[in-house]
Amino acid sequence: MEYYKFIGFLLVFIVLAPPFASAESSIIYHYDLSNRLEYTINSSNNATYYLYDRNGNLKRKVPSSGYPVFTSSSIEGWETYKLSDNNPGTLWSSKNKGTDSEAEWVAVDIGKSSIVSGVQLTPRGKLAFPVNFKIQSSEDAETWADIPGQSYSNYINDGSVHNFEFDSLVVGRYIRVYATKLGKDDGGGYYFQLADVKVQVSAAAASSTTNGWPASRLVDQNPSTVWSSLARYPAASTEWVVVDAGTTQMIGGIQITPRGNLGFPVDFTIQSSNDAKSWTDIEGQSYSGYTNNGSVKTFTFKAPVFARYIRVYATKLGTDDNGGYYFQLNEFRIIK
Repeated sequence: MEYYKFIGFLLVFIVLAPPFASAESSIIYHYDLSNRLEYTINSSNNATYYLYDRNGNLKRKVPSSGYPVFTSSSIEGWETYKLSDNNPGTLWSSKNKGTDSEAEWVAVDIGKSSIVSGVQLTPRGKLAFPVNFKIQSSEDAETWADIPGQSYSNYINDGSVHNFEFDSLVVGRYIRVYATKLGKDDGGGYYFQLADVKVQVSAAAASSTTNGWPASRLVDQNPSTVWSSLARYPAASTEWVVVDAGTTQMIGGIQITPRGNLGFPVDFTIQSSNDAKSWTDIEGQSYSGYTNNGSVKTFTFKAPVFARYIRVYATKLGTDDNGGYYFQLNEFRIIK
């Protein structure tokens, strides 16, 4: 029987005392019929895997440059850690299932709650890719929420790398691909198999994005690149951008670079949040009939706010050079 257990640091340290563990780390244990997989997070995008045999003996340690990955099952020679080794020639496989309608999943731990903009999956060619699946997020690896727009039925795998970009704001520590209908391998068995899985973590997100003008441009420190919302009609439409300061801290203001005289909101409010879910208007930071002269804008708060996320929430949009109503920015910087 396979099962997962989420264990806090203190118990882990007392019982096993794994190297590199810290008071901020949590550890996922993977048990199956043949081995146990344990990992510790060494940095924001780095892990060490510890592989044990069924008797609890450490077989080997495997360093990884990717986020830690854990799965519903695995088989000998197709271990879970191969999903984050950045080597498309190595493969993970679930156990063989008797029918295609059994659930298997892959989950990634990004270390702390963060904005996630998408997932990239590298299949085993055209083999054993799920037919029905959904992408989910979680803060604790126990309670999962379906990500809007990320449920797929009768998915066709052409063997190429698959990129799934999220259209909504997704904040979480864990991202999971949950398959409910499996594909076949070359032997006709039903499996979930992948070469690699990558999660795209971002410091910025937006309510919408024009293709080729992603929200990541807001924080790329390049004033010549532009983020753009979708076109809206009428001008009295809602669009917003969010930037993640990385930790909850004192924030004294923001600096935003407009797209010249174009696409800057006319009515907007600057807001703060600790979790990117509940938002508070910052005192003195609501604007109506705002005139944009094309220069860099600095908004200094009357009093610093203790927050992690800052949002500019626009309720009346400006026009671009074609007359459409957009929210567009070149850069967004938090002032501490």
